[in-house]
Amino acid sequence: MNPPHHVRRRRLPALAVAGLLLAALPAAAEVTLTAEAQRVVGAGSGASLETVTEVQPGDVIRYTITFQNDSPQDVAAGSVVITNPLPDGTVYLDGTAAGSATQITFSVDGDTFSDPSALTVTDASGTRRATAADYRSIRWAYGPRLPAGASSNVSFDVRIR
Repeated sequence: MNPPHHVRRRRLPALAVAGLLLAALPAAAEVTLTAEAQRVVGAGSGASLETVTEVQPGDVIRYTITFQNDSPQDVAAGSVVITNPLPDGTVYLDGTAAGSATQITFSVDGDTFSDPSALTVTDASGTRRATAADYRSIRWAYGPRLPAGASSNVSFDVRIR
């Protein structure tokens, strides 16, 4: 069945993992990233996730980034930092960024990261506090050490414009 003509389908926005910054890692330490995008169906505790390759305006997509220590030694505490730009054509859904044992900060310009309460934008009406719709990147700083072979993940939801 073909979609109605007014429904504009498009390929899923690419998940752009801008950087995995590893500070003071032993030479043999290796952390790998894998990313997955799933459509969020329903809301609240009844929500489910499904595989998706095409999206429509209004769809809610959950991006999950898994990071794993593939080396034989631990990664030092505070060494794993994931910075992820929000995919083009999407709007971040406030309060959905998650990650166990992480400090989550946001950016409106892709360079400067802060707690949401400290972010501002300047537009035609002047300077105002940034809203979730203004965010362009999310950063997770994983606090504990990451033991050899261990993994964890971070996630966030966006709405397709």
